[in-house]
Amino acid sequence: MENLILKTGFENVISNDNSEHKLQIMSLMTVFMQNALKTANIYTKHSNRNIITSIDISLGLKKELFTFLDNDDIEERALKIYNDFK
Repeated sequence: MENLILKTGFENVISNDNSEHKLQIMSLMTVFMQNALKTANIYTKHSNRNIITSIDISLGLKKELFTFLDNDDIEERALKIYNDFK
């Protein structure tokens, strides 16, 4: 059973002091969501609407899934959000 835990990486998730890791993940997810919502806004404007729909958000999330790491300012924005969360 111990080998199974090591292979799945489950032991890496469980730790006593993971609050810093949680903040880092939350800040990256916040940047991800901001980018996705900006993309959803662009989709809304291009279709001549004023309200962002769930489909726009879904498409924005899908686009961001493929383009997130191509952005140059991810680390800077995530660090700023991380410091705001602290």
